[in-house]
This record gives sequence, structure tokens and C-alpha cells, in this order.
Amino acid sequence: MASVKETIELLDGLKVIAEVGADIFEDGKLKFNDLTKLTQLADSFTVLSEAVKGLDQIDNEVKDLTIAEITEILTKVYEIVLVFKKEQPVEEVVEAVTEEPVEEVVESVTEEPVVEATTDESVSE
Repeated sequence: MASVKETIELLDGLKVIAEVGADIFEDGKLKFNDLTKLTQLADSFTVLSEAVKGLDQIDNEVKDLTIAEITEILTKVYEIVLVFKKEQPVEEVVEAVTEEPVEEVVESVTEEPVVEATTDESVSE
């Protein structure tokens, strides 16, 4: 059985780059202080070096993959995806997609005004 060692090492290197990139752009802005985070790349030099050493072997590795190898590769890809995954409030997602405040979207769908929830303790049950 062939190994997917070089493919996994490439994905490990991409994950390191993704983690540093996500850390730098965490607040959505690139600032001078973010440059210090680039030292994380230097700290991961061995991983990054291994990631590019066997690039020419990856074609041969992925020609006849077993289910176990596919699972291993997809697991690594999923780890990279999780680096960027952030929970967003539903309101932000709706507003980003529709470019309208969430209240207007709900009203257009339900044809009823949106009633704001109250946290006023004086309201009786």
C-alpha cells in the first residue's frame, strides 16, 4: 500500500500558514503589530520545509487512494477549514447575504412586524 506521507506533510504546512493568516487577520485588519505573528512561521520552519520537499511525489501518491488514505487526507483538509470557521450570529449572516437589516428580511417573509424581546423585569408573566 502506498503512503500519502507527502500529501499529509503538504497539508500540515498549509495548516500552519492558515493558522498564522487567521491569527493575523482575526480582527479583519492588518496592523503593524500583526507582523510579529509572522514569527510563528519561523517557529514552524521544519513543518513548512517538509511540506514542500516532496511536492513532486504527490501525483503518484494520489493516483490509487484507498478509503483509509482518502479519509486521512479529508481529515487534514477539514482541520484547515476549521482554522477559518468562526461562529457568526445569524443576524450577521442574514445581513451579509441580503444586504438588509434582519428585521426587514423577517418582515418581508412573515408580513408581520418584528417585535423586539424585552428584558425588562417589570413585565409580569
